[in-house]
Amino acid sequence: MACIRYTKSLSVFLVLSAMFLLAGCAQLYSSNRCYTLAGLVITEEVISKVPPGAVFESLRVSPDNKRIAFWCKDGEKQFLLLDGKAQKEYDYMGGGIIDFSPNSEKVAYGAKVADSYVMVVDGKEGKRYEGLALSLRIFSPDGNYAAYAARQNGVWSVVKGDEEKGQYEGVRAGSIVYSPDRKSMAYIAKKNKKWLVVHDDNEGKLYDNIGRPPVFSPDGNKLAYAAQVGARQFVVINGVEGEHYEVIGEGPFFSPDSSMVGYAALDAGSEFVVVNNEKGEPYYYIGGGGLVFSPDSKRLAYMGNTIYDMIVVVDGQKKSYPKARKGVPVYPSVGIGKTTPVFSPNSKRVAYAVTEPGKSFVVIDGSEGPAYDEVNRPVFSPDSKHVAYVASKAGEAVFVVDGKETGLINGVIKDPVFSPDSSRLAYITQKGAKYTVVLDGKESDLYDWIAVDGGGGVVFDSSSSLHFLALKNRSILLVNEKEN
Repeated sequence: MACIRYTKSLSVFLVLSAMFLLAGCAQLYSSNRCYTLAGLVITEEVISKVPPGAVFESLRVSPDNKRIAFWCKDGEKQFLLLDGKAQKEYDYMGGGIIDFSPNSEKVAYGAKVADSYVMVVDGKEGKRYEGLALSLRIFSPDGNYAAYAARQNGVWSVVKGDEEKGQYEGVRAGSIVYSPDRKSMAYIAKKNKKWLVVHDDNEGKLYDNIGRPPVFSPDGNKLAYAAQVGARQFVVINGVEGEHYEVIGEGPFFSPDSSMVGYAALDAGSEFVVVNNEKGEPYYYIGGGGLVFSPDSKRLAYMGNTIYDMIVVVDGQKKSYPKARKGVPVYPSVGIGKTTPVFSPNSKRVAYAVTEPGKSFVVIDGSEGPAYDEVNRPVFSPDSKHVAYVASKAGEAVFVVDGKETGLINGVIKDPVFSPDSSRLAYITQKGAKYTVVLDGKESDLYDWIAVDGGGGVVFDSSSSLHFLALKNRSILLVNEKEN
């Protein structure tokens, strides 16, 4: 096989996740390994070899972190390598999108055959079309069917299972979404040079533009999206238009109990939060990733900005942080971390990262932690009692747990992970040119890479075992770690 050369720049895509769940060293294939290290029983099972033509950017990991798939090139042809087994060759592999079903049993992808395109679901080819438009999520939540947009004779339809639905001028790529209760599907389509949302075969009102995919409430009973008519934008909830503004910013977002919907809006030179049609205080702009509802839906947090200050609003209470001295222009790179604030699982605590001129720190329950050059996203333990994050100072990274530094590290590749009982903590870090998983300070073996993108990471199976996917000697391994 003649393929793309493996380069270090592709490493991020191969830091995969797998499972630490074996109780001891069972009989393994000759290419597998079982050993003890630092009081841990570690098993390495080869699930796939990596041929020279592997296209690691396409790598995907199944939801159960036990299966892996990626494209490979073989001369002018391409094929899917699924769990180490080569699938049928095609002329082109549908834009690199691969989707596992939620139960991890099926895989779907698009492919080109001569001048036609076809969806391959669970190894079976569907009808051939002139073109396909795929969403990142192809399977329904229950995994019973795949849905995608397809063009035939210049007309676009959405194919749900084997059934073609609707005839449109276009279907917006990536707009197909499913309700959490698995009962409904919605997408954005173009008709008469306008855009509309189709919800369970029912067409909504035509608008000049609908830019972002619609959003279902957690209970599946509400559907919201931002639309535009002329120069004004607004949020539509179950077909009812909200107030019109100049711009709809972040959102809409539903609370976990589905009782509230909020978003950021810009009008008359100010940006503000709107929750259940009630406007919040105006700011220069709303940032930090939008609105964050607590798990119990009783609390709300977001980040606002004035010209000179960042303001974190939690339960209506404001706390300001300077982002520039008076008279100095706004620093666009300075502010509250985009992925924060973060509520604890019990909804009683909140944490966020702040970057001010010259320092960064994490604020937990209103109290500022130690200052660093840079801080990452804080993570709460499942019992809400502990907070962990990575920080850097003087060019060196430290791991901080409950405000105490646990020692120097060479950077954390993904957010740290607590065990289900909150007693243990694991993370992926780099040692020189290699990677390792650290569990309560104990390092695993060294690997060429450990999967983090495409669904990877460290997964706890119990308080005493975990798993991840890793690369060693051009073999992808399912690595299981368990206390001896």
